[in-house]
Amino acid sequence: GFPLSLNENSDRYTIDLGSLYPGVKIQVRTFKEFVGVKVLGATETSFGNSVGIIGDFHTGNTYARDGSTVMNDFTELGNEWQVLPSDGHFFHEVSKPQFPEKCMLPENPQGQRKRR
Repeated sequence: GFPLSLNENSDRYTIDLGSLYPGVKIQVRTFKEFVGVKVLGATETSFGNSVGIIGDFHTGNTYARDGSTVMNDFTELGNEWQVLPSDGHFFHEVSKPQFPEKCMLPENPQGQRKRR
């Protein structure tokens, strides 16, 4: 595996891929019940053949699970990639929502605004 560091006073974890891919890191952040992943310093060598929710390294296109349907709506993309029972477990604890229940959407930070 790769070294994992927890940044003090934050909900940020950094996975350093430098032993195999110098300068490349994966940053995982949590906010409430949401998880965000950012790849830092990605290169053709490190992520050129990657597949999945992060999309195509060369085009930036994001794809459905079938690997060919381009998805431009990030809400639909998230629902498409919701963890299924057949995917196994990714977390120590199982919590809601679980498929077939839909994922929770983040709240609008500006709240509901009415146009006049």
